[in-house]
Amino acid sequence: MTVCRRRLILCVFATIVAVACGQCNIQVNTDFTGPSSNNPEEGSITTLTGISSASDCCTACSGFKECQYFAYVSSTSASDYQSCYLKTSVVKSVASSTRTGGFMTRTAASHIGQTCATPTSGVDYDNGFLGNALYNVATAGACCKACQNYTGCNYYTYVPGSSSCYLKGTKANPTSNSGTTQSGTTLQPSSVSKRTGKRGLGLFGTTSCSDLALYSSISWIYGWAPQPPQEIIQCMNDMGIEWVPMQWGTSMNLPSMYTPSSHILGFNEPNFNEQSNISPAQAASLWPQIQSFAQANNMKTVSPSASAGGDNYDPIAWMTQFLGNCSNCQVDVIATHIYSCYPQGVKGFADQFKRFNRPIWLTEFACTDSELSNIKGRTATVQDYVDYINQTVALLEADSSYERYAYFGVRTSVGSLSPTLSNSAASLNAQGKAYVSYPSSTITPSTPAPSPATPAPSPTTPAPSPTTPAPSPTTPAPSPTTPAPSPTTPAPS
Repeated sequence: MTVCRRRLILCVFATIVAVACGQCNIQVNTDFTGPSSNNPEEGSITTLTGISSASDCCTACSGFKECQYFAYVSSTSASDYQSCYLKTSVVKSVASSTRTGGFMTRTAASHIGQTCATPTSGVDYDNGFLGNALYNVATAGACCKACQNYTGCNYYTYVPGSSSCYLKGTKANPTSNSGTTQSGTTLQPSSVSKRTGKRGLGLFGTTSCSDLALYSSISWIYGWAPQPPQEIIQCMNDMGIEWVPMQWGTSMNLPSMYTPSSHILGFNEPNFNEQSNISPAQAASLWPQIQSFAQANNMKTVSPSASAGGDNYDPIAWMTQFLGNCSNCQVDVIATHIYSCYPQGVKGFADQFKRFNRPIWLTEFACTDSELSNIKGRTATVQDYVDYINQTVALLEADSSYERYAYFGVRTSVGSLSPTLSNSAASLNAQGKAYVSYPSSTITPSTPAPSPATPAPSPTTPAPSPTTPAPSPTTPAPSPTTPAPSPTTPAPS
């Protein structure tokens, strides 16, 4: 057991949870804030009151794995007396005569996350209190999230009437009350080893544990969202499948990201008007927030996924400008999407991104009914789809430049996209069997990215023919707030 500082937080290095103790860097008469000045609450992930010193505020920051910065106010004002504001990212530091700010320098350590169980109403957990109540907490779920991020917390009690959250190490003496409290626990992650391999799935539509059980060869999943659906979290962990969270658009929701992941995905299809629709310069200006969050959680960053087609930018031009505007940024992996029924066209397009000298993730690919039928000069058959999957997967597995890839969808049909993988929760169709059964190769872990300022020359492999479409304009794409697609977008997401 290692004590970070005096009394509030213990960094416990154990089998269940490992959190890095941090070194406090305290700066007197300084506040770390967002775009506005004179507002210590801006950008806070939580606020603690009754904290007696800046050192104790820093101690609290070290106990929250998402906390990178803090602002302590020792004012005599009743509104912010002895308040400690914990923050995941900031824009600037500003002078302040009433505040002491600081930031954490963390040593590298893994963190195995926990997931939230459904709370029980009308129950309180006596004893086990870790020392500070959190106030202005909106929901029991947010209270549980705070428990996940607080070293030593395994249980919590939430009081809706006062929006108060009490974090506890044990649940000794559970007692019933009038029903105004909600208490719960975090579920410990499974001890099952994480799967390895490149293959993944973009989970579009409803997905159940029965669905995931069918895909024995996938190692990772995502759903264009920060968190996995609650109903699959435990079984996903039990199967050793990794969820990779996404920062979809410009509404930054980093504190809600699922942090047991090794990576975080950047903005979705920024070169499409009806997707995240972000210019390279704007994406570069926001990227330091993603980078700071990733570093605080020992995650690697996956670039925005500029996609084939695009309304405002060619995807290569978008990525080149983004990296040029973000020359000092950490971008560990390059992501892209392509919808084409030509296996060589899929890889030919994605090969263009090799010029950026990073591992590539092809995070969406699929084939449309209409295109495959046009290629064949007849109505496409099931075997045509199986051949497409086998040939495309073979190309991606054989090339070490491709660290990961994900087929789009599980069950739900989308526009004119090819039939998706499972007909029901009980069985795979022929395409699904092909996707699952092709031999897998092991992931080669991505290494820190080189400076992106000067792209390497364009590869000689041609991009797909201009007649090879990106997804049909009628194909929906995931919205920024839910894994379900929004209509009329040229590319599913």
